Amino acid sequence: MNDKMDNAVLEDYLNRGSVLMNQDKFEAARDLFEEGLREDPRYIPLLLRLGDAQLLLEQEDLALEAYNKVLLQENNHPEALYSAGSVHLLKGDYAECLSLYAKAEDAGYDSPVMYRTLAAIYSHLEDYTQALRNITRAIRQDPLDTSLHLERVNILLAMGRYEDALAAGDEMLAKNPAAIDSYHVLVSLYSQTQRYQDAMNVVNLGLERFTEDPVLGLMKAGVLIDMQKLEEAEAQLTALCGNPAYDIVRRESLVKQAAILQARGQNEHAAKLLEEALTLEQVETTNADILFGLLMIHASNQDWERLLNVSERLSAVSDAKNMYTVSGAFYGIAARRELDSAYDAKAAFSAMARDLRKTTILNPGFYEGYLYRAMCHKEAGEHDKAHELADYIINLYPDQADGHMLKQQIYLAQGMTQEAESELSKARSLRPDLPL
Repeated sequence: MNDKMDNAVLEDYLNRGSVLMNQDKFEAARDLFEEGLREDPRYIPLLLRLGDAQLLLEQEDLALEAYNKVLLQENNHPEALYSAGSVHLLKGDYAECLSLYAKAEDAGYDSPVMYRTLAAIYSHLEDYTQALRNITRAIRQDPLDTSLHLERVNILLAMGRYEDALAAGDEMLAKNPAAIDSYHVLVSLYSQTQRYQDAMNVVNLGLERFTEDPVLGLMKAGVLIDMQKLEEAEAQLTALCGNPAYDIVRRESLVKQAAILQARGQNEHAAKLLEEALTLEQVETTNADILFGLLMIHASNQDWERLLNVSERLSAVSDAKNMYTVSGAFYGIAARRELDSAYDAKAAFSAMARDLRKTTILNPGFYEGYLYRAMCHKEAGEHDKAHELADYIINLYPDQADGHMLKQQIYLAQGMTQEAESELSKARSLRPDLPL
């Protein structure tokens, strides 16, 4: 056979194998590609597809072998470099993956999928500047893909750039007003930044287009609660019960109803609704979220036995230290102090503060870790250490009221009422919604 006939035979193997790949018949496709390569072991298109088939069959080493055979012939082959990099990504070798992706790009490989993957890798590595750079490049190539815009919003949030995240959300909505996720994300962003009227405007705009979306209906109730319009929020939740898809948001609806009851001081009824929510399947609101709500209710009521019960349940939600497990441990000590006069709570709080010091050294971004460290020092009577941490929080987060509220509580524990009042005034200047 001449070269033209040889190529026709090889292309036939390639085409028939590609059809099988599209039918998810990866083993049959692999066998066909291998049969074709027996005709010509160096035929690059077949080597690439063989690697793809092996990869889909979770045979990473064999896939890498196929791609490397291409690179032995053409060391700057863009697709082979990219594909080999993807295998290393699956193996968890981020450094080699990034190296090969960079070579692929230099060789001319230009794909929103690669940039999206790079953004995910850099986000995992907490290099958010590079993550943002790459997700922006992906968006330039595929501006109508809402999921890419969502990823950019999440990266900006991770960077603490809330205003930029809002601008990205607005852009996302303008690019694709028919994408329901755009409304969900933008309402959440406006609510997080306490721009409640903007959140309400977006949720109403979304409900005009998606009148039966239960998530938007639930979000509207949440925004009304944030705006302290409790009667309207209650009416919204009642109307939501008639939604055909109510079961999707039933658990979250109970949590919102509990929030309304808490705002009215009806803590016992609120606690019952949260316990009921815990029996339902998780959708958005996690068990930890609900247990934290119960924790705050029982702490407010000084119901020490129930507080201890919930604190133990909350501490058990994860082996990792996070806001929930740490709060569970803190309030567990507080409850035991009230239930057992022989319990050395000061020593327990001091030990927890030392443990949290190690945690915040290893994870300096764990904001709640600093808060609870300071609270533990206060409860242990270690006021100087508590003040030192509160000052650190104020310097680190000057726009947050938490540090000043901490100092107010520490001063009160020291009997220094004038200084406590001064700190409370500073906190109110940052958070006007604080109760008088």
